[in-house]
Amino acid sequence: MKINKNFEFSLKLMVLIGLVSFLAFDFIRLLIAPKIPMTGTPLLERFSHYYAFFTTQSNYLVAIYLFYSLFTQFSYNKKPPFGIELAVTVYISLTMFVFWCGIIFSPEEAAATTRPSDWFTTTVLHLIVPIVMIGNFIISSGDTYYSPRVHAKFSLFGILAYPVCYSFYAIIRGEYRFETYGSEFFEKAYILENGVWKINPNGPWSTDIIAFSEKVIPYSSQMWYPYWFMNLHNVTLKARDVITGEEVVWKNYYRSDSAMLTQVIMGYIIILSLVVIFQYLYLFLNNIKYYRWHDIDGNLITKAERDYWMKVRKFKRQELKNEKRLLRIRRKTEYKEWIQELKILPYKEKIKKIMNYKNQRTLKNGLKRAEHKNHKLKVKKYRQDIKKLINLAKTQDRAFIKQNLRDAARYSKLVKKGYATRRIKDI
Repeated sequence: MKINKNFEFSLKLMVLIGLVSFLAFDFIRLLIAPKIPMTGTPLLERFSHYYAFFTTQSNYLVAIYLFYSLFTQFSYNKKPPFGIELAVTVYISLTMFVFWCGIIFSPEEAAATTRPSDWFTTTVLHLIVPIVMIGNFIISSGDTYYSPRVHAKFSLFGILAYPVCYSFYAIIRGEYRFETYGSEFFEKAYILENGVWKINPNGPWSTDIIAFSEKVIPYSSQMWYPYWFMNLHNVTLKARDVITGEEVVWKNYYRSDSAMLTQVIMGYIIILSLVVIFQYLYLFLNNIKYYRWHDIDGNLITKAERDYWMKVRKFKRQELKNEKRLLRIRRKTEYKEWIQELKILPYKEKIKKIMNYKNQRTLKNGLKRAEHKNHKLKVKKYRQDIKKLINLAKTQDRAFIKQNLRDAARYSKLVKKGYATRRIKDI
């Protein structure tokens, strides 16, 4: 179920050293050879742009988490709280998903990763690191069962807090930076000479300590907002060619107000929905792994016991499949026999038999509906009885009773599915 603790510690330490080294390398690369969209901005703006990304922040969170995990394991021989591990895994998964979707759907993102060095850093930060963190979660999870219902009451909103706060931060930062680096600033910062963009020698960035190359790539809407779907402004970034006198548009962000608001709102809804989906996905994986290695009372089982109960579950699934298959075969056989009988009957008898068949089918369907309705009424009555029972109990006991009833329902489902119900000493 688990890998050796010493090996796990060594592996995490190597991953942490590798990640920190790579983040340091990426930091230095930002100074020497930044990504193409950053080549036309000063040093401080590159840092502001780089660290404003949720993807960058989440990679640093992974490094902090790994350090904290190693510290708690070395000092106290304990794991970090499950909520922290889940949160970091969700954030880095969101990073991977959003970034690669951005590469697919945003031409600007794709254009920013054309050089081999850019693809290398992109692959490490947005693919390898997330896969490592997800793998770490899968390996280390499964020690405790976490109820999705309880998670929805407490941890769900705690994990959502950071993405929500980041959204507000991105909006406030974007508005401020748009006021500072809007279209008017763009026209002052850059000039165009025969179609070649350059830093304006008389502009606001002419005295920057970083020496710009002869040819630069001007900034885009990411100068204001980290991600393209956050842009709340209809604006055109343009400049006039000093040689030809022609006005050249660099980026045009004009669209209808409704389209702009729809884009922004849908973007935030999708992001926050993904945070919720990833949480329940990883909770599901944790609980599946928990019941693979524990019985329904929470006792750890051996590999031999696990193999036994896996066979029991497989047998029950196969048994259910066989029952359904036999039912289909029986129905098909009955129908074929009925057709054969129908062929040899006279016309009047045939009509009578068809009508009789239709009446029987109508009766069966009616009985099924009545049975289903009766079942729903029983369930409704059961719930009403439970509600009355809970109302009769003391206030401080009600939550305890509800939780016991939920646990009983969960145990019943687990038993039906063939999960381990007891320890087996003779295996």
